[in-house]
Amino acid sequence: MNLFKEKAAVSHHSHLPNSSGPFPSPRSTSPWLQMLHAANDRAFITTVGMNIQTFNYLLKPFKNQWTDQTVPRTDVNRYGEPRLHRRSLDAAGCLALVLHWLNSTMAEYTLQQIFAITPSVCSRYLACGLMHLLDVLRTLPKSKFPLLTGCFGFVNGLNIPVLVSGDEDNVLTFVPNGTIIHAIINAPGSWHGSNIAEKLYVTLLEDTPPGYCIISDTAFPRKTPRLEQRILAPIKTGDKVPADPLAAARLLRLNHQLVSARQAAEWGMRSIQGSFARLKLPLPASDAKTRRGLLEIVCRLHQL
Repeated sequence: MNLFKEKAAVSHHSHLPNSSGPFPSPRSTSPWLQMLHAANDRAFITTVGMNIQTFNYLLKPFKNQWTDQTVPRTDVNRYGEPRLHRRSLDAAGCLALVLHWLNSTMAEYTLQQIFAITPSVCSRYLACGLMHLLDVLRTLPKSKFPLLTGCFGFVNGLNIPVLVSGDEDNVLTFVPNGTIIHAIINAPGSWHGSNIAEKLYVTLLEDTPPGYCIISDTAFPRKTPRLEQRILAPIKTGDKVPADPLAAARLLRLNHQLVSARQAAEWGMRSIQGSFARLKLPLPASDAKTRRGLLEIVCRLHQL
């Protein structure tokens, strides 16, 4: 009899608690709601990666998506009327869930505790929220920047860990303030670097005014003499130095400045990887669409 009672107790504790647990309603009591009501910029920046003003700027168009569309489920008509009062989170909660997921490496069960939601709700809202956020970011006004004299940008490759080693590559071009002006994301890792950057080459050769160029590192491929005038890079070990002492000194000064200026690209890359900790975890190997969507969201959020 005692053994039966012990087994029953173990069986009882192996089940998830019901809705009468510590958070009766995710929309009335949760750690996230306490932070929302406190309205502290520092807490918002730490948790969702942006201040309250920027969060509200995103929330307005995100709320339109959230209220106009159903949450994808196998038992729900995608063209039906959204039942907003039945949802565990409102638009602000879903947006915060997605942003906190992007800005952290924490497991989903920790997110479930912060937002007081069940595992299935967390998974569905993350997938749905990422889709809505990408749609919103694609419609936001694009920033415009005046051309700088001479070199106006910095290009670099970005390797994101994927569950299949070396599966995907990315090439990002930054202007001096860290803004991305050109992005090639989710390119197959088997491609040669020159194939990945082909669209960037076309932009530089056909749409860039004479006398303007970008700065790269020595590993970035420059296939033709015309491209060498559009993409400047530091000299490589073994490159010929002019015999004339004045010309050689000028080349070395130029090389020193190129190496120093390229730090802007490194700052941009570190800003992306430092702000969006989710990129430190391996991305799914079998879902190229999800990978591309996530990388696009990160690049567009970086622009805000």
